[in-house]
Amino acid sequence: MRGYKLTKVTKKFHINGKPVKILDNLNLLLEDNKITVILGRSGCGKTTLLRLLGYLDTVTSGTVEFFNNYNSVKPKIGMVFQESRLFPWLNVRENITFFLDKKNTNIENKYLHLMKLEKFGEAYPSQLSGGMAHRVAIGRALAYEPNILLMDEPFAALDFFTRAYMQKEILRLYKETNKGIVFVTHNVDEALLIGHKIVILDKGKILKEYNINLEFPRNISSEKLLNIKEDILSKL
Repeated sequence: MRGYKLTKVTKKFHINGKPVKILDNLNLLLEDNKITVILGRSGCGKTTLLRLLGYLDTVTSGTVEFFNNYNSVKPKIGMVFQESRLFPWLNVRENITFFLDKKNTNIENKYLHLMKLEKFGEAYPSQLSGGMAHRVAIGRALAYEPNILLMDEPFAALDFFTRAYMQKEILRLYKETNKGIVFVTHNVDEALLIGHKIVILDKGKILKEYNINLEFPRNISSEKLLNIKEDILSKL
């Protein structure tokens, strides 16, 4: 096995001195060579789950483990947030390699090419469109050479056309890098277009998991995807 194994994961926060359960006894397997989409309404626990996967927070009870060939290890993780979170005083090249120990022109050029940003290496974040800024953020996460990429609603603030383009870019990057992705969204169509596996989360519990064995690119109007969409909407 390669990927995450979550066992009886519960997460509580204390609000006004009272415990509030955000995630409730989750059991889940996430493969590191697939695109897994965590789908649900706002407030269902999606971001909290992603933070646990990224070891940015700790469980109240249960375990979150990453396995490589059945050995539990601490993975290298790349994270992309809803905001691009670029450093405004650094240009694109410098943003991409910010988390590396040393400046490396070969790595800069590699990820500028991968993200189709060759002409913008010297540009600053204020000179980029929203979609380009997100490409830089993804390139920065990939330059870290992570075992898996965690993405928290990265396209939610983009317009329809840019979002559609970025969805295609995610599939291209997955094909070219073979990096596993855990992608959080509340957009059902987006989940159906990019996910090998869709996990429906509601009030901190897993309602259902869907394994979608369809090639990319997908037609959102296909009978199979429409049937899955109808079933998802009936549960949310």
